[in-house]
Amino acid sequence: MNLNKLLIVIFMMAVLLFGLNVGKALAVEGGLGHYPSGAQDFMMGAAPPPGFYFENLFLYYNITDYRDIRGAGGVPIKDMGIGKPDVKGYAFIDALRLIYVTKTKVLGANAFFHILQPFAYLHLEAQVPGMELGTDTKSGLGDTDVAAGLAWHINKNLHVMAGLDLFLPTGAYDRDDMANPLANNFYTFMPMAMISYITDGGWEASTMLMYNINTTNTQTGYSSGQEFHADYVLGKHCGKWAYGINGYYYYQTTKDDMRGQDPTFDGNKGRIFAFGPAVEYNYKNMFFKFKYQYETAVTNKPEGQRWWFNYIYAF
Repeated sequence: MNLNKLLIVIFMMAVLLFGLNVGKALAVEGGLGHYPSGAQDFMMGAAPPPGFYFENLFLYYNITDYRDIRGAGGVPIKDMGIGKPDVKGYAFIDALRLIYVTKTKVLGANAFFHILQPFAYLHLEAQVPGMELGTDTKSGLGDTDVAAGLAWHINKNLHVMAGLDLFLPTGAYDRDDMANPLANNFYTFMPMAMISYITDGGWEASTMLMYNINTTNTQTGYSSGQEFHADYVLGKHCGKWAYGINGYYYYQTTKDDMRGQDPTFDGNKGRIFAFGPAVEYNYKNMFFKFKYQYETAVTNKPEGQRWWFNYIYAF
């Protein structure tokens, strides 16, 4: 694939990713959404050789604040005159993913497919001075993610992938629950593009660009806004080891829309940035990854710290 074709592919993906920001759209009811931000890291844009791969992603998410949590009609509780809400919680998430990279060539790229199924245990509690707002604990299946795309190895240093994820409302959801473990009762279409560049000396810069388009939750009448988000890593490879800085950026591009919303509802647009250390070890046909991510600059989202352990096995 020559440079002109590569530029055309990247331009088309940019149009797809950023050109969908129109209208009062379909985002983040409950504050979490479908994609677990920060999941991707080293060489995320470089597809492995054709074959089957198994990945286990384990996440512990410690929620320390949710200062913009909303009450009835979408009004922030902090603006109701009853005091600043205190929100605490934690989540254990284990996601199993099966990946297949084919030998089939399309536009000079290998086609790939994956299916991912998360399982979650989530605990949340919220209160204002002198009054408990609610406490809930729940475990169960999350929503299933299926994806397909194309992967190019431009040269030994530059690698590009592009595709589409579809999140299906298959998880355990109840509109009356405060905690729903990765189940949202709506579909999410997520076009994505991943790029990895590694120098001959082992220095790496990689990112995954994503854009979420969400349908309406039929049980609540809530339409979450569209979301742009990106995982990133800057690191160094030394033999079987890799280490660096990883994290993610999240920005909600359109407002939420809800049935029976208060006239003062501001759209609940979220924003967040996270960073922290990452390390990877390669042993034969297996990869072991450990990551920590500290969340900051948070608006209309839960805030906390994420600890990841990822395991990859090549068949």
